[in-house]
Amino acid sequence: MTTTETLPQTARRAAQLIAASERTTLDPFTEIAWDVPIDDSAYHLPPEWLPLYGTDIWDAMDPQARIAYSRHECAALLGAGIWFENRLMQLVLRHLATLPVTSPAHRYLLVEVADECRHSTMFGEFIRRAGTPAYSPPPTPRPSTPLEASPAATPSATCSSSPSRSCSTPSTGRP
Repeated sequence: MTTTETLPQTARRAAQLIAASERTTLDPFTEIAWDVPIDDSAYHLPPEWLPLYGTDIWDAMDPQARIAYSRHECAALLGAGIWFENRLMQLVLRHLATLPVTSPAHRYLLVEVADECRHSTMFGEFIRRAGTPAYSPPPTPRPSTPLEASPAATPSATCSSSPSRSCSTPSTGRP
């Protein structure tokens, strides 16, 4: 059996990270009381983090509208978190395919992907329970062949500068 002292530096670091993950990993299905209703008596994000805070629109909102707005902004932030974690997991999984399954780095990256899945589970559950839309960026067209993946063959998205921040691709004109 190999000890961490005899492993190369990367393998030692992977073993340390695995041990740290084992100590700090939480199971969202057992650690969170999902049966407790979402509390709409307080802000879901600090008010000063909200885009409308300090504006005339914010000043015109009553306290309940501000709290509901903070719930939507929190859901949008969590939706972006899910999107970014999905992208991260895709990159990590592609890299995993290049590593030997016996590598400590391979095991650590699997632990990381599992943690990202748990984060996304928690974020998605909040969004579902908050009763807000599932905010996310528009879908990215996915090339079906390597030829289509070339920059010249991939349509670029255009985004308006309007408050709705709508985007469309030239090929479809649709968001």
